[in-house]
Amino acid sequence: MRGREIFPIRAAVGAGSVTAIANLPVYLVGTLATMIRPDLGFSSIGTGGAVSLFMATSALSGLVLGRWVQDWGTSVAVRVGAGVTGLSMLGIAVFAHNWVILAGLLVVAGGANATAQMAANMVLAERSSPINDGLAFGTKQAAVPLATMLAGLSVPVVLGAIDWLGSRAQSQ
Repeated sequence: MRGREIFPIRAAVGAGSVTAIANLPVYLVGTLATMIRPDLGFSSIGTGGAVSLFMATSALSGLVLGRWVQDWGTSVAVRVGAGVTGLSMLGIAVFAHNWVILAGLLVVAGGANATAQMAANMVLAERSSPINDGLAFGTKQAAVPLATMLAGLSVPVVLGAIDWLGSRAQSQ
């Protein structure tokens, strides 16, 4: 374990990054819901249900995964949380052809979110001096609105890609 730093900038940025990454699946589904609902055949109630499953899994799995995160260590837990998050987003992009698959992959992402959040908190608790814990944890929590912003920015990017693909198909 490294010593506590006055303000661990690298640890705070790393914890914030993994926090943003771990929240992206649910925020991307939420912001792109109006575009994906017709393709996957569910209503806004289905969107709310899928998002709720992510949040419930994240909250409840924290009760089980907390001990594992401590046993694995923060480095491994951060990598597992971010890696499973990435795989769940890839799975949603490739395999989510209906609500059940989407919801199942969001459940997996919820567990990854819990793992990443606990690992990020442990990193800050280990590296930050008590006098700067508020600043360190506040920096980490600022990543949640950052993830929301990134998800919101995905809408014009996705719409631009769809418009581009549509214009290419019309020109051929």
